[in-house]
Formats: sequence, structure tokens, C-alpha cells
Amino acid sequence: MITRSFGRDKVLEQLAPLSERQWAAYAAACAERLLPLYRWFQGVESWGDTGVLEKGIELAWSWARGEQHEDAKFAEAIQACEAVTPDTDEFESPLASRALDAASAVAQALEVCVSPLPETAADAGEIAWECAFGVEQSRLLETGVVQIADRQILMNAAQGGIVLLEEDLQLRSLQSLRQESFTQEEFDDFRRKFANLAD
Repeated sequence: MITRSFGRDKVLEQLAPLSERQWAAYAAACAERLLPLYRWFQGVESWGDTGVLEKGIELAWSWARGEQHEDAKFAEAIQACEAVTPDTDEFESPLASRALDAASAVAQALEVCVSPLPETAADAGEIAWECAFGVEQSRLLETGVVQIADRQILMNAAQGGIVLLEEDLQLRSLQSLRQESFTQEEFDDFRRKFANLAD
């Protein structure tokens, strides 16, 4: 079924039986998928630091794998993400909004490691969905088709290919998390499959 907005209730239902580490893996995968958009923004605008987000993602993945870290380390990483989050009022490019989504998603994935709750993980999924929706809106803006007040056009954007891909990746990643015993090899395979928009 094609959703017209982020299916939060459905995601929460699938997250509920999973472990805290699995919540973190779901959130980290959602966030990592957005990093190419931040890289693109940084390249175009010569602003930001993708390396900060990459370090944050690695920290979230390490916690998901079972490594222990002090809460202060996560707090520092979240602060670092916030420091490289663009203020969309300062940039004309719609890429600034996508970079903001990427930085916010990484910060949210790190938050899951500090406050592991299904709701916290679902927030990362929602950011990723909204980012995909934003990409679809931008594509329509480029063609001069979209009118923000036109509900039908916005509903069509919510059914665009990138949104559907994001929904599919989230659904399949949640299904995979339910089935995996998560040996190191299975964990690495999960990341390879679901932390990128394309294989």
C-alpha cells in the first residue's frame, strides 16, 4: 500500500518487539542513506563537514553492534552534528534542506543510543521519509509543476519513486531485523543492504 505520509504507527508496531541495538541499527541505516545528499550540498555550497556526520554514523553503528561508550561521547557527537547543520535561511539551494535532514537524522540515530526507545528510532525513519518527500517536491519544483497549496500534486509527490524506495528500504530493513540473530557477518550484511539508497 502506498502511504501519503510517514507510516509512524506501522513502523512503531514493527520496532516494538526488537531490541535496543536493533532500534539503533534501523535508525543508523535511515540516517546513513541521507549522507550522499549532505555530501552533494557540501560540494555545491562549500559549507559543512560530511566527516562529522560520518563519525557520528560510525559511533551509532558501533553501539548497535554492542560496543559500550560513555553518554558524553554521544552528546559530543550530537553537538558536532548540530554545528554542521545548515540554516536553510542562509542558502538558496533546496539542497540545504536535504543536508539539514541528513544532519538531523544522524543526530537522531545517536539519540537512539542514549535514549533507546522505539519512538526515538521511528523519529529517524520519519526524517528519512520526509527527506525523500522533499527530494520529490524539489524535482517537481524544477519542472515548474508543483504548487505548494495543491494537495493532489503533493500527494503525487508522496508517491514518487524516491519516497517509495525509502518506504521499501525501511520496511525490508525492519523485516530483516526481526529475522536476524545478528552475528558480525549478518550485521555487516544488514548495513550493506540498507544503509544505501541503491545496492
